Amino acid sequence: MKIKISKDFAKMPGGRYQNKSDKSGEEFRKDLLIPKYNLAKSSKEKLIIDLDGLFAYPSSFFEEAFGGLVREFRSEKEQLISTIDFVCEENPIQIDRIKRYMNDADK
Repeated sequence: MKIKISKDFAKMPGGRYQNKSDKSGEEFRKDLLIPKYNLAKSSKEKLIIDLDGLFAYPSSFFEEAFGGLVREFRSEKEQLISTIDFVCEENPIQIDRIKRYMNDADK
């Protein structure tokens, strides 16, 4: 199972919250990430998040999307982290940054 953010959501992700920005991290998490995560979890598949093709990598977008996912599913953090993998050949440092947001989200 895969989400290619640039194709399935937006080439230019917005900010953190829906009421402040179009194509926000909150919108991505609620409308796309949570449903796909739940499908991957129930079918025992990996969910691959492809970051290639984006015009920018807004920290507020990614922290709200992925840090927010961990906060929402706090009781299953380890399963969540092991279910989601990231691909980013264009800017691989972004993967480490997002994983840091996920690891730090419930502290």
